[in-house]
Amino acid sequence: MTIETLENGDYITYERSADPNGTWRQEIKELYRLGFNFQGHSWTHTNLTKYSQEELYKELFLSKQAIETLTNNVISEICFPQGFYSDLVVEEARKAG
Repeated sequence: MTIETLENGDYITYERSADPNGTWRQEIKELYRLGFNFQGHSWTHTNLTKYSQEELYKELFLSKQAIETLTNNVISEICFPQGFYSDLVVEEARKAG
């Protein structure tokens, strides 16, 4: 994915975030500068209903923290990966902010 090929619904995966060159960081900063909206989507983009309370908090908080650090902006929205959620997932999303 590059800025030129970004389409609605694209996301940065965990594997992409591990890019040793960090080019994805610059892409996010540039997209944010251009007016793109970023939301939380979990750290590893998996079915969150399978996680414990502690694991959920890490999945949700790490994703939120990474986006906020890169954009220097507070995010307050989340899109649950694959559309799966439960009462516990919603509760932990609220706790994560």
